[in-house]
Amino acid sequence: MKTHFLIVLFFFSFHLLQAQVKIVVLGSSTAFGDGASIKDSAWVNRYKKYVQDINPLNEVINLAKGGYTTYHILPSGSYTTGKPNPDVNRNITKALSYEPDAIIINLPSNDAAALYPVQDQLKNYDLVLSKADSAGVPVWVATTQPRNMAFPNQINLVVMRDSTISRFGEMAIDFWTELADSATVGSINDDYDSGDGVHLNDAGHRLLFERVIEKNIVNVDSSSLNIFEPMIGGMKIQVYPNPADEQIRFKIPEGFNSQKVLITIYNIEGRTVMNSFLYTDQRSHEINVSALELGIYMIQFRWEDKLYTGKFIKVNS
Repeated sequence: MKTHFLIVLFFFSFHLLQAQVKIVVLGSSTAFGDGASIKDSAWVNRYKKYVQDINPLNEVINLAKGGYTTYHILPSGSYTTGKPNPDVNRNITKALSYEPDAIIINLPSNDAAALYPVQDQLKNYDLVLSKADSAGVPVWVATTQPRNMAFPNQINLVVMRDSTISRFGEMAIDFWTELADSATVGSINDDYDSGDGVHLNDAGHRLLFERVIEKNIVNVDSSSLNIFEPMIGGMKIQVYPNPADEQIRFKIPEGFNSQKVLITIYNIEGRTVMNSFLYTDQRSHEINVSALELGIYMIQFRWEDKLYTGKFIKVNS
């Protein structure tokens, strides 16, 4: 038994070293790297180096472009009269085409500069995240960032900052604290201003990089791949929303005879945390996971000789 345990432990450890994570960044000029003195000082490039130091196979794909707003990253085919059209090469649809493990969105201030209402920005985010949820891809959303501009625009920044934190909770990344001048509503702290009142200098980019690191995105996704992949195999089922708060939903393929099947949820350590039953003639199923702690989970059921599995992240425990 001890020998068997050591073999299993070695297998998991080896698989951990081989893990690969793919992250796509959507955004505008800050994510693109404007303001940094050299390319390597930009927060996305710092982050890319960080994740590749963990594993050279890890990828960070940067689709950001200067001047972009929440409208530019909307799903392909989403058009709003009088507003920018989605860029099919840099939007959520394109991001999902890479089959990423996670997406980070960094849109600091262009919506506010155009005075797009906060409710419209949030509506755009809802469309983007709905697309990602359907694909089972978690999304982290950066708050707005301070910018030297007219008072109404800065108020827009502040309200959107608070709305982002309120709406996305643990999936929001704080790109505001310390960067803003405490003496004004939404201006950049001189210590982090690149000189144009819009973009951040190297110190500012480093702060953004550190805020992203604090979210532990790579380790979360690496764990979901490393610990579960040897266990699950079989056919995949898509779990949504992902990340999940109170409920998870999933669908099973058509063609099953009516049968009561046990479904089991495992935590990252492989321990059973929940059992439930489903009927295979019902394609859509919903499970309450509000009692689960924050973390990564696998859901699994077996029907006849087939194994079906899915993964999800639980937030707001």
